[in-house]
Amino acid sequence: MVIESFSEEDTLKAGETIGKNAKPGQIYTLSGDLGVGKTVFTKGVAKGLGIKEPVNSPTFTIVQEYEDGKMPFYHFDVYRISDVEEMYEIGYEDYFFGQGICLIEWAELIEEEVRYTDKMFNGFFVGKIIDSAIIGLICFAGTTILGFESAAFISVVIGVTNIIPFFGPFIGAIPCALLLLLGTHPWDALYFLIFIVILQQIDGNIIGPKILGNTTGVSSFWVLFSILLFGGLWGIVGMVIAVPLFGVIYDIIRKLVNRGLRRNQQEEMRTEYDRDFHKPQEKKKLKSRKEIKDIKLLKNKK
Repeated sequence: MVIESFSEEDTLKAGETIGKNAKPGQIYTLSGDLGVGKTVFTKGVAKGLGIKEPVNSPTFTIVQEYEDGKMPFYHFDVYRISDVEEMYEIGYEDYFFGQGICLIEWAELIEEEVRYTDKMFNGFFVGKIIDSAIIGLICFAGTTILGFESAAFISVVIGVTNIIPFFGPFIGAIPCALLLLLGTHPWDALYFLIFIVILQQIDGNIIGPKILGNTTGVSSFWVLFSILLFGGLWGIVGMVIAVPLFGVIYDIIRKLVNRGLRRNQQEEMRTEYDRDFHKPQEKKKLKSRKEIKDIKLLKNKK
């Protein structure tokens, strides 16, 4: 979609339209030269959200928060940041994955980090949902062929709980096995558990890696640690979001450590660590999810 603006009023109205149609979790990135109307556009977005207080570009802070509209509005201006790691210091992921919308001026300065966080969460969840759907279908086919009672219900439970990494298969299998144990053929419970073990081996070694790949870059030890940690803090929700959230936190810590090493002129320590413990990997171009909307503002010569 292309919106032409010939005045401040047009730019303000365009922003207001965006604000009225905005949904929680959306991220808007603004790029363009000085004086093209980014701040005016931002004021229009705030107006569309029903925000009454004055809106100005953040001067001494990277982000300005507005919470008196129909949803929280987080206005970032990253023009003044000297290092992209400053975004990690303010905890930007809390804003990006909150219930408000984010608008980022000069987003090209931090585009890599925005794309990385988006790829971490979106890539993991989309891949895991597809993986779980496949497991549910295979489970339904297997339980039907084996003649188990309530095959459809059992398959739905297995597919849904499979979204939870590591512990999901056990959380789903135990109640299903108990259901079969109390049925007309108790031995089906044992056969079902054997079937689930085989199914999970296929998922963990073939289906999962093909769909998810190394989406988060987190080792199996830290996957288990993150699930236990966030699961203990936030229950089932914590277990579901544990892996991508820990992946983002891990990346934040890694980059802050790199920044500290650069400040103290100790970059060779990181080089030695990578050489001893990590194999070099090719960088892959990160794709964006639909919720990140890039808006390019240009001066109209007319």
